[in-house]
Amino acid sequence: MKQLQFGGSEYLAALVGIVAGAVLVFFPSQAIDVITYGIGILSLIYGLMKVISYLRNRELSAFFIGELVLGIFLLGIGLFCLMNPGGIFALLPIVLGILVLVEGISKVQRAWMLRRYAYPKWIGAMVTGILIAVLGAVLIFNPFGALVVTVRIMGVLLIADGITGAWFNVVFNRLS
Repeated sequence: MKQLQFGGSEYLAALVGIVAGAVLVFFPSQAIDVITYGIGILSLIYGLMKVISYLRNRELSAFFIGELVLGIFLLGIGLFCLMNPGGIFALLPIVLGILVLVEGISKVQRAWMLRRYAYPKWIGAMVTGILIAVLGAVLIFNPFGALVVTVRIMGVLLIADGITGAWFNVVFNRLS
């Protein structure tokens, strides 16, 4: 019977997770900037490749117009990311905030309906709806702050994953 063996690569992966998590926890703004620059550079390179592909093949078929459109779009994203680090990520909390705000308002409306039907615990539903709506508003009006908190949470999760991975490796190596 073959035994489980965990070598250096598993420990290295756990260590990388812990270090990456620590970077996200202690330097969330800088991590967001680095990720945004990476997205920007990759978008510029891929966009440029698409524009070149269009220019090389435009005489062969009209279908290559999609290459040009995609290339221009990617070049725009790349420039936006490089000129506005963290900007692309700032849009995500705003969109999520709008969705959460609408959901919170919907829950407040439902709580009013519960009140009309004399449901005794309608106040709990109302408070929950208001809290959800407030969270949505915070996401809309302070997207970067919400993003920093999210990045820190991701960092904590990476640290926990790395520690757990290292622990499993130690336990399995002892059992083998």
